[in-house]
Amino acid sequence: MLVRVALLALLVAATAHGALYTKGGMVMPSPASEKIPGQHIVVFHANASDEQVARHMSVHAAMGEVMHEYNMAGGAFRGYAAKFNEDQIMMVAADDAVEFVEADQTMHMQQSCERQIEATWNLARTNQRNLDLNGLYVYHTGIGEGVNVYVIDTGIYVDNVDFEGRAELGPTFVPGSTSSVDGNGHGTHVASIAIGKTWGLAKGATAVGVQVLGADGSGSNSGVIAGIDWCATDFETKKKANPKLPAWVANLSLGGGYSSATNRAVDALVKAGLAVAVAAGNDNRDACSYSPASASDVLSVGSTDSRDDRSFFSNYGRCVDILAPGSDISAAWIGKYATNTISGTSMASPGMAGIMAKIASTFTSYPGAQVQDAAISIATSGKLHDLNGSPDLLGFSDCS
Repeated sequence: MLVRVALLALLVAATAHGALYTKGGMVMPSPASEKIPGQHIVVFHANASDEQVARHMSVHAAMGEVMHEYNMAGGAFRGYAAKFNEDQIMMVAADDAVEFVEADQTMHMQQSCERQIEATWNLARTNQRNLDLNGLYVYHTGIGEGVNVYVIDTGIYVDNVDFEGRAELGPTFVPGSTSSVDGNGHGTHVASIAIGKTWGLAKGATAVGVQVLGADGSGSNSGVIAGIDWCATDFETKKKANPKLPAWVANLSLGGGYSSATNRAVDALVKAGLAVAVAAGNDNRDACSYSPASASDVLSVGSTDSRDDRSFFSNYGRCVDILAPGSDISAAWIGKYATNTISGTSMASPGMAGIMAKIASTFTSYPGAQVQDAAISIATSGKLHDLNGSPDLLGFSDCS
């Protein structure tokens, strides 16, 4: 009885991590694995007898839905793929004939990488583990396809050529405004960093402009929360209609004083299934005094410069989760061909939003919280300076 309880505990631990199940131990899968819920590959011991295998198939395999059976090279690889629930898979893995059970996962074609020459410094730095601003950004063609990035900001000038038609107008929550067309430039710049063809990271994603700040760059807390609420409802509605929809991303390059209501609202976006990036703030102070920078469940993003220093203006501290390039960032502006170069954690946050859009489009079963965790797990560490309590983590994204 004690042995059985210990085995069950081990298998439960394996299940919690999406692991490979064994009778005597567990081996974690690659961090890059994209588990297919409920599907498993069962591998028999090479020395399992025909009688053991037949008994297993009649007793254990029959509990699930067998999809494929394998028998290669005289039993060198023998097993099957099937659909099981978690209770069933524990019993399958405990059978003496079974060497291990592995969660099935999605495989992707290994397409070639595109090379952007003379890319802006922020794109090049995001591509590198070590500082070498060589003007090269390498990415998969169409990366980010199927993922929308809600840009909760001043709106978007969608006719800028950098968007290639991949920017849409959402609603406005600014009193007196009748359209979410950007009258400031800030939201357009932010969207371009996230998804733009020339200036952006996720060059296949779509930006949706949700206007909560007016042409003067300001708005109310209540209006921001209304925009957040719309994004959550919009995504949940579309996810219900298409359960295979990947996680979408929300970016808030805005902030104000500490607000429990704002923090609760952006955290609810993550609970709704989105990945969320927010600006840490530009006052060179503790980010925990600001919202939504201090929200617990989102990625609060500080800014770095081209020397890998924390930008002189960037907020800092334990409420910052990660940093990304934010000083002297070039991107689209109001006008068909317009560009501008500006600085702020407002520019760092959409860099992380773009990285998360890339992750979400690749690992389509990940909910938003897992997309955020993945962005943290692949970040570059040990390279930044003058952090003042912020984590030594720099957003990273390459063509792997």
